[in-house]
Amino acid sequence: MLWIHRRRKQEGFTLIELLAVVAILAVLILIAVPIITSNINDAKITSCESNIKMLNSAIQRYYFTEGKYPDSLDDLVGKYIDEKPKCPISDKDYDSDYDKTTGKITHSH
Repeated sequence: MLWIHRRRKQEGFTLIELLAVVAILAVLILIAVPIITSNINDAKITSCESNIKMLNSAIQRYYFTEGKYPDSLDDLVGKYIDEKPKCPISDKDYDSDYDKTTGKITHSH
């Protein structure tokens, strides 16, 4: 009797192939996460610096209009700025960093 061996059509992936794909994805994630995290922190710092420049500019406009520095940053809201921004890093107002004698905001991280 003649035995005929039929080959089965191979479907799907082997375990080794799946492990290789998972390993490659893990390496890519390990590379990408620190880069993304660093970019987010850089963006927050840039946003904070932009807020400070905008507030200092509004304080100067207030000074030229009123002849004195504002008593608080709340005096700027409405006419000079739409709303008081918060630091994107610490999520706090810039009120504690405002010096009304010099009219400057000194804020650092």
